[in-house]
Amino acid sequence: PAHKAGKVTPHNLGAPNFAGYCQHIGHRTAELLASNAYGWRCTLNAGVLKTVSVCAWTYHLATSQVIDVSTNFNDPNAWQCWRINHELGLLDVTKYCTASGHGTSKLVASNAYGWQCTSPAAAVDTTAACDFQYHVSDAVSRFAVFASPYSWQCWN
Repeated sequence: PAHKAGKVTPHNLGAPNFAGYCQHIGHRTAELLASNAYGWRCTLNAGVLKTVSVCAWTYHLATSQVIDVSTNFNDPNAWQCWRINHELGLLDVTKYCTASGHGTSKLVASNAYGWQCTSPAAAVDTTAACDFQYHVSDAVSRFAVFASPYSWQCWN
């Protein structure tokens, strides 16, 4: 990846290695207890895995150099590990919809996928919204908590 003044171009490193990480911390393997992004556990620990830690271990980076992105909350295998520089800030969906000429925003579900712009009525492309809001062309969007529509973050 290209470097800009000591920074990396954000890019998808690939999938996290849940089984390898669990073995590394002394467990037999990873297991899936729920069919969603939060379903992964190590065999000897019922607690939710911090996927960002799994990403950092998988790709030999510090947790400050990677983020974990679920591209489909309903698919436990839709995790991606992204190499990033820093957080840009929270996504302001209403500001994006209004400023980009897509009407205003409407919350149609009480989760991260609940946002729509109203003109025309369509789901918000959160990556395009992050690029627009922070005036960049390589933002990475992620929800921090699926149950919170207000937890969208923009990274670069």
